[in-house]
Amino acid sequence: MSKLNRAINVALTTLALSGAANGQTKKEVRSIDDLPQFSYPIKGTVADVLSSPPASFEATVSQMRVDIDRVLNDYDIHDSATLRGLLQAKLGAQIASGKEDKAALATIEQLRSHQDKEEARLIAGLAPCEPFA
Repeated sequence: MSKLNRAINVALTTLALSGAANGQTKKEVRSIDDLPQFSYPIKGTVADVLSSPPASFEATVSQMRVDIDRVLNDYDIHDSATLRGLLQAKLGAQIASGKEDKAALATIEQLRSHQDKEEARLIAGLAPCEPFA
């Protein structure tokens, strides 16, 4: 075994043991009903929000990102449609920020890797989708 392989094995084992020692087990998710629900207050109508400058709803989008990232990190999501919906929401927030192009491209790759059909894999992230449809 090369030194590099040995170092990688040691690092992975250490990470696995530290996660287990800290009690960091992910909660299992079989459907969207197993996830927490979030709500975000907005001022005015949906049309007002959609037609306003992005900076006006930046705080709401930031909180959404925190919640989405927490769910993706803390839950072991087995339902592909639910996972794709969360990734699509994350992508929307990344695009809305206007500052996360590289992160958005990585999220598109994640979306593509969780597509069941080749056609969907090819267009994932290119067209807006309705999350959790």
